[in-house]
Amino acid sequence: MRAIVRVCAVLAISAPMFASAAQQTGIGATSKPFRRTYNASQEITVTGNVRGISVHGKAPAGAHLLITTSHGLIDAHVGSFALRGSQPLSLQTGEQVSVVGVMTWIDGSPILLARTVSTGTKTFVIRNERGALLFPRASSARQLRFKAVNRGGEQQ
Repeated sequence: MRAIVRVCAVLAISAPMFASAAQQTGIGATSKPFRRTYNASQEITVTGNVRGISVHGKAPAGAHLLITTSHGLIDAHVGSFALRGSQPLSLQTGEQVSVVGVMTWIDGSPILLARTVSTGTKTFVIRNERGALLFPRASSARQLRFKAVNRGGEQQ
């Protein structure tokens, strides 16, 4: 009986350490780490030319816009919804873009979490001010807005 009490006490004391380690490594989380790392006061604007768009399952999963800038190649995460819908993010290789977002490090690599992507004629809003990815929905000819979607299909 005393052994069980001791084991329970050790587990109760060490549980917060395991929870903290899981949060720091992203274990057991989906998109929440990106929301925590997104701080609108740290937004930057990156201007450059489109090198390409890739889609992969590595963290963060979804579409990545590769931008050639004067400082080198920037990987901008635009999420999995930006390429979907009736008016998806459509860019040509070499086209000049301006991306507003927050730089963060994920798995040892710098990633720009894009909030907006602007071309000469259109602005695509990818995330809200808190960094949550948005679902595509057309609002006007010059600006494409997105509607937030909760897990489970509920819309905001």
